[in-house]
Amino acid sequence: MACTSLFLLCGWVYLILYAESQYEIELLFFGLASLEISATSIVRRLIHQNPRYHAHHISERYSEFTIIAFGECIISLSHATTLKTSAFNFQAFAILCESMALLFMLWWFYFLIPFGNVMDENPKAAFRIGIGHFIIHASLAAFATGLYLIARCVNNDSDHGHSSYTNTTEPVLSTKTASFMVSGPITTFIVSLPIVAGLPPIALLRVIFVGVLELLISAFLTPLVPLEILMLLLCIPMFILLLNVIWRGGVGPHLKAEIAQRQTEKSSQVNT
Repeated sequence: MACTSLFLLCGWVYLILYAESQYEIELLFFGLASLEISATSIVRRLIHQNPRYHAHHISERYSEFTIIAFGECIISLSHATTLKTSAFNFQAFAILCESMALLFMLWWFYFLIPFGNVMDENPKAAFRIGIGHFIIHASLAAFATGLYLIARCVNNDSDHGHSSYTNTTEPVLSTKTASFMVSGPITTFIVSLPIVAGLPPIALLRVIFVGVLELLISAFLTPLVPLEILMLLLCIPMFILLLNVIWRGGVGPHLKAEIAQRQTEKSSQVNT
């Protein structure tokens, strides 16, 4: 496995430093990305056993990448938000606070899940969790773009509340697009978490319901309410879901029940 990782590392270094033509870049990227995803399965079949790894160490690495993605959200929001020095811009300040609240709730949801314990009890879940983090990190990157667009809609010309005609040469920003770039990644993020962690179907149905609410708010209420009210409405279902998860004791009880059931199945197989 170490040789495979070294080979992939050399491939990425060559891609970044020496690849020149567009065809070569695309070919190397898709080839290396495919190997990154399938390398563990290939090695496992070649050596006829699961590669050894430290579950909690791998979980910490995933957490660090996730924290970096959350940091990108803050940077994108800070770059787009402009508080005018001549007067207090309540709308920009409100959207800044609501965006940070959404970001904090996503952070809380992620760190409620003990990925290390899941991989420790079920080593086969490592592949699912590893691939699933591509979706988690991609949704956070898209969420950062959505926060940037929402903040830009406040400080620049947008189509919110009036026709798309403008006297400036700047392109008019679509607030509905910006709204979906917030609610869409939120939905993807919260739906992917129970799938990646292997939570029971009831947990998945709960977050799907909240995700659908987020998308409906963006679809029907974006043209009707101010942007700061829209962001507040997007915060409410997430806040209720977070309170519900905390009130139920987090995801720990679900995982403990699943682990206990797996241990019972193993012991019954040994006895038979």
